[in-house]
Amino acid sequence: MHVQYRGAVPHTPPYGNAPLQLVVAEVRHPQSADLTRGEIATLKQQLSSVAPLQATDQASDFQIEVGPNGVPGPPRVRTREVTKFLTRDRRTTISFSNEFLSVETTKYVGWTKFQRFLDAALRARQDVVPVDGLTRLGLRYIDEIRIPVSIQPVPNWSEWVQSSLLAPEVKVDSTSLTVAQQQSTVQYRLDGLGETLALRYGAVDGPPAVQSAPHLLRPDVPPEGPYFLIDTDVAWTLADGEDLPELLPVDVMKRADRLHGPTKAVFESVITGRLREEVLK
Repeated sequence: MHVQYRGAVPHTPPYGNAPLQLVVAEVRHPQSADLTRGEIATLKQQLSSVAPLQATDQASDFQIEVGPNGVPGPPRVRTREVTKFLTRDRRTTISFSNEFLSVETTKYVGWTKFQRFLDAALRARQDVVPVDGLTRLGLRYIDEIRIPVSIQPVPNWSEWVQSSLLAPEVKVDSTSLTVAQQQSTVQYRLDGLGETLALRYGAVDGPPAVQSAPHLLRPDVPPEGPYFLIDTDVAWTLADGEDLPELLPVDVMKRADRLHGPTKAVFESVITGRLREEVLK
């Protein structure tokens, strides 16, 4: 599969029927103390103009420790509290825990507006209770490409996405097998140290990848059915031996802007002109 990163597509207006369903920015940092009630109250005050609603959630991690004889022990579940601030339509959330902060939206209207939420989250965290540094910055974009039944009742994905994304044809007794599900992943190295781009993609016939949740709504969730998933995850991760950088909001925003740069070109590289003209515009 060929994906062109740099200069593939000039700046274009957003699609009228964009398939982008979820955008996430996650900032990882060294573990810090849990937020106190007073600190949460101050964060709420600082973020009141962009995300005035408050909620609490739980995040769980599974950990498996390997004993001295090399035998893994039973899995342990570690649960931590996540403080969330939401927009009034509950389509965008800002989250804080003792290991990360994140911004998620199911109402993406452009990079400039999304940046404002991320910048507000970074400044609030560092103004109220600073963390020690930056270990990872990731941006994730989940597209669900659906073809209206009026155009094609059963999608022939070779007409809508690059053929190199499709599963190989397999025949049994001269009969081609029908693809029921396909999930593939490829990872690319970008120019900067520690920068990667992971592309997960495939034909899906089932429930949407992005569901609605109490603290992050997706209105009008479509029913189960066929769609093509394009899941782009571009990230910078602290390399072994690299000094831990300070978490300075202005520097993180510059890094985020650089990571965002190739994402439009990647999406445009994997779709066809027919999809642009007949479905997305």
